[in-house]
Amino acid sequence: MAKRISDVTKRTANRKEKGKDEEKNQEKTREALKLLWSNAV
Repeated sequence: MAKRISDVTKRTANRKEKGKDEEKNQEKTREALKLLWSNAV
């Protein structure tokens, strides 16, 4: 039982980390697009 709980906790933590990474990637993408647009105009 305890092992199952720790597995779920790990999975939740992993999901949170992935979410943070995705947010960072989205920010980078947005910044890159802004640069592209500012250069294009």
